[in-house]
Amino acid sequence: MSNDSYLFRTYSQLINEGAELKGNRFLLNNQIYVPLYEGKMIWLYNHHYADWPTEGERPNTVPTPTLEQLANPYDTPMPWYWVPQEEVDNRLIKTDKDGNIIWEWPHKWFIGYRCIARSVDLRTFILSPIPDACGVGNSATLLFVERGTMPGALLLGMMSSLVFDYAIRQKVGGINMSTFFVKQFPVLTPEQITSSGYERGIVERVTRLCWFNHDLDGWMEELREECPAEYDLPEEPVIWDEGQRAVWQAELDAIFAHLYGLTTEDLRYILDPEDVCGKGCINETFRVLKERELRELGEYRTKRLVMEAWNKFEFDNKLKMLCYEK
Repeated sequence: MSNDSYLFRTYSQLINEGAELKGNRFLLNNQIYVPLYEGKMIWLYNHHYADWPTEGERPNTVPTPTLEQLANPYDTPMPWYWVPQEEVDNRLIKTDKDGNIIWEWPHKWFIGYRCIARSVDLRTFILSPIPDACGVGNSATLLFVERGTMPGALLLGMMSSLVFDYAIRQKVGGINMSTFFVKQFPVLTPEQITSSGYERGIVERVTRLCWFNHDLDGWMEELREECPAEYDLPEEPVIWDEGQRAVWQAELDAIFAHLYGLTTEDLRYILDPEDVCGKGCINETFRVLKERELRELGEYRTKRLVMEAWNKFEFDNKLKMLCYEK
């Protein structure tokens, strides 16, 4: 963000230079300027977590879009900075000294995670798909999932789950999600997920959570090409619905808790240590999440929905059967 700042243009700068805005991209002198994503612009399953103002000074806190904006499949996030698309394209190709291409990113999407993270916040590891041809600043690190779009969807679901986040909270110190931390994370392989029989359920839910507007049409197009024909994938962006999204996310949390081998007691502890250790337990897992939902919703909704999904899938019975067979 410092070394390349000479490439950045703000809304007012581009407008003053005579640029034409189409969606969230500018056209100036036959050159396209695309949004520059920053870490604070993404959230779990959400590439549209921030909507920067177009006037005034750069704020410290980024405004979040309204529910009406999120429910509009044509609404696009406004960044604070724009960069030339050709500069983005140049960074997606690597050549040797003779100009031969040795690496090229072939997909119409990225996966990025926030580089600023703390183990005592609402969530610690926060990642999202990012639309094609956007710039990404150094406050978000990109994961180039070279196995394909469907393995990328599985990775998104796994790394967005509560059980994964709980493990990360035990490793990360300070506020920086350094790459050497990420390389140590307990990641399931695509083969482990595929052999479990839950691959289809994961992909279908991740799709409905991520594809809520046309920004990610390229991601959806590639995902549809890779998935088996019997997968139930939406034909149009799934309209944002807070209640339904909470259910899908809770179901993914339950599935990945099962795939990581948790028992019912393990899951109850991760959701709320007091459920296992008793009132006044000093251990902390997702206290901020619990307190926020109690304050805003009048209940710890995540806990209720995850345990309902756990029971619906009968994971407790399946674990007992597995232990008996061993």
